[in-house]
Amino acid sequence: MPICSYLVLPEAGCRSGVAATLSALPGCEVEPAENKDLLLLVTDTSTPEEDRRLMAQVEAIPGVQAMVLCFGEVDPETNERDPLKDRSPSKGRRRNLPTLTALDS
Repeated sequence: MPICSYLVLPEAGCRSGVAATLSALPGCEVEPAENKDLLLLVTDTSTPEEDRRLMAQVEAIPGVQAMVLCFGEVDPETNERDPLKDRSPSKGRRRNLPTLTALDS
């Protein structure tokens, strides 16, 4: 059972709409940050396949600017392997995803 938490950065002015859409998805709980325009998303799915389908739905939501995985449970009882286990520190993967910088005001 994959359980993950994400920081979701909505586009300007879209926080409440994104939060409502995320909350309506099965297996999702959303909490808004008190001092920043961020959302905390916690997902709970039964299988890795269900988790992948849910993430595809979340990524397609209009108004989601970026997502950062904060925690992901790797269940040793499944055939899923830890994606970081076999990666050497010098061979980090780079993607063209948005990065978050300091959020201090």
